[in-house]
Amino acid sequence: MRASPCARSIVRPLLTKAGDDPLAVDARRRPADARLHFTGLGGIVRAEDRQHLATKDEQIYQVSVERQKAAQAAGNYDLSDLPGELATPSAAARVGKTPKQDKVLKGGRTLTAVAKLMPASALAVYGRPESRWAMAYWRRTGGDSDMTELLSYARQLIGMTPSGDLVVCLCGHAGQGPCIPLWAPRDEVSLTVQPNDLVLRFDGIVEDQ
Repeated sequence: MRASPCARSIVRPLLTKAGDDPLAVDARRRPADARLHFTGLGGIVRAEDRQHLATKDEQIYQVSVERQKAAQAAGNYDLSDLPGELATPSAAARVGKTPKQDKVLKGGRTLTAVAKLMPASALAVYGRPESRWAMAYWRRTGGDSDMTELLSYARQLIGMTPSGDLVVCLCGHAGQGPCIPLWAPRDEVSLTVQPNDLVLRFDGIVEDQ
């Protein structure tokens, strides 16, 4: 069975020592001899606003979200339209045509607040088709689908291992053969979204590879 990538890397993050002032991290204003080192922390929000979120006791990667212009799926849908454990993420947002039209459904005030990775967490993107496919599979199994099977229908699935390594998930759809997720390491990760997509964050589901 052919495995399809759930996410693709786009932008290289700027990483600094934990504890640096995030507002001071700007590649265009830092001196050429500024000492930077890779710690596995941090990320970017926009290419023109490079910054990271990190503390001495916590690893946080701010995921870059690229918006694609596409026809918006008819009607709105939310967490109640997702099957099983997909309906109970730690944080979730529905993407609008513009940032002002984004709607946070759980865990924050903005899409940026939702699109963060911490150790053992994952971010999944579901469009209307992917949500329907996951729901159809869940119903076929009589509601007995596990989380791995439901996540296999995500259009994109990225995460961070408990050790702080960034990964993307490669997995065939459940019901079409063996559903064996492969978490492939990446130096940086990002999300590509369209209007009406759901961005979901789940904690404690990524293991060290």
